[in-house]
Amino acid sequence: MSCELGLDAKFYYDSSLESGTLATATWIEVDVARDVSTSASADEAETSDRRSVFKTTCPSLLSLETSLTMTYENADTNITALRTQFLDRKPVLIAVMDGDISVTGSQGFVYWANVYSNDFTQPLTDGSTVECSFRPAVPPSTDATTTPQWYTSV
Repeated sequence: MSCELGLDAKFYYDSSLESGTLATATWIEVDVARDVSTSASADEAETSDRRSVFKTTCPSLLSLETSLTMTYENADTNITALRTQFLDRKPVLIAVMDGDISVTGSQGFVYWANVYSNDFTQPLTDGSTVECSFRPAVPPSTDATTTPQWYTSV
């Protein structure tokens, strides 16, 4: 059994920002990433009827959110690019992978996302960080078929 380490995982965004496509993406690795977390969950639809005294449910719409903590460096181009997407309220194509996206077999979520937070923290006894959160966005017309998906590098 192998051990998967977060240290080996990667967070990427497409360099063309809001105008690219999954097929033509030029992935930029965010090497100042510290902690990355993706939460996936499903809404619950009630399906109860009189056939049972137990409440029954089924999964409905899926939710996806990625949080990213980066070591702050004021001249870092990745931090600047993601901050710009946040301030301009424009989507970005992101990939949260278990390894290098250029290596066949690496897996993770790929999706168009809006940046919903861009928090700048300055703790007294630790390095400064920027924390971002991402949630799925409507894909731009240039890549209308790319919805959130579990992606395997080829």
